[in-house]
Amino acid sequence: MARLSEFLASPIGAAMGEIYEHWFRSGEMYPSYENSGILMPYQSIWDFVSQHNSHTPGVELLTFRQFLQLPSDRGNIEEYAKLMFAEMTEHVIFEAQTVLERRGGHSSREIYEDAECLEDEEVGEEYITWLYERLLTVWGDHQVRDVYYRDNGASGFYMWSPEFGSASVEDEGDCALRTDAGVVHLHLDEDFDQPEREWNAFLFPLNECALPAAVACGMTYSSRTCSEMVIDADSESEVDAWWAAKFVDTHPDAQARLELGPIAFLTLWERRADAPAGSGRAVLKGALSHLQGSVTGLATLVVCLRPLQLVNELANEPAQIATARLDALDAIRDLCEAVVAGTGLELRYITPGAGEQTPWVAAPPPLHLERPLLQP
Repeated sequence: MARLSEFLASPIGAAMGEIYEHWFRSGEMYPSYENSGILMPYQSIWDFVSQHNSHTPGVELLTFRQFLQLPSDRGNIEEYAKLMFAEMTEHVIFEAQTVLERRGGHSSREIYEDAECLEDEEVGEEYITWLYERLLTVWGDHQVRDVYYRDNGASGFYMWSPEFGSASVEDEGDCALRTDAGVVHLHLDEDFDQPEREWNAFLFPLNECALPAAVACGMTYSSRTCSEMVIDADSESEVDAWWAAKFVDTHPDAQARLELGPIAFLTLWERRADAPAGSGRAVLKGALSHLQGSVTGLATLVVCLRPLQLVNELANEPAQIATARLDALDAIRDLCEAVVAGTGLELRYITPGAGEQTPWVAAPPPLHLERPLLQP
């Protein structure tokens, strides 16, 4: 254990600890730099759970500790979890080396020599056991169902963050619409030379709360063809390109809709956890009113359909989770149809498939877990 303690205190050991801690806390691995080309054996705790739960009734009510004691086609899940850590470690070492190289202050020789410690069989086994105990510290007492649900961020939203910025009526191209629910601040990019234009809407309650009660964000495209629309979306962000391509791939009439007029995408729509019911409806209704008055010939609204309280759909989800997801999707559709009724806009939906990971730059972790990690 002494040699393990020395390794954990070393620069490479500490950097690896940061990567694993992020995985334990958020449920997702992250690359230390863009386009690293590294594919982790398991990208998320959610994927790991979905590998083993399809044949166990009521599995969503088990604690994670109980879940790890279940049998699997590869033996005991606990043993499989430790094997997973062993397979991941060589990748995490490489990621940690990249982190240290970026930070500077450590020679490649020093990093390599410290990492060699894990090649010792005894130290390597101790490290895997230590990682497993850290996993149990964070997740052990939570039910498996918690793996599938997100918690609200500090701002009260699942996805939106104040770091994204907010509309101001003082900016060029912005306007404000007063409603019974509050004031909807609306912004649409005024770069008329570009076929892609970003838009966002924020509902601020009348009590002058610093945070919006609800947000709606997206893009509009006046591209000539579907392929051009995807290229135009890619010039904005990877997220927008993903949604545009998804629409084209799943709707045979995508080109026909473009020929009828510009298309608006609703890529993020949610209300703050403590905001009154109806806030989401109010912000979207205000946004569509502004868009139709500003984007000539707007014909289609494409809704990126995903219940933000749940992580993206996984294969082999427990029945309770699958039912909750379907109910949430139905509720979103019903609300969209109610808001769009009478506007003349045609609704289209796009939904991530099972196991399909949606790119998103600021998704909060599924749970806010603040329990201290085990120390060696």
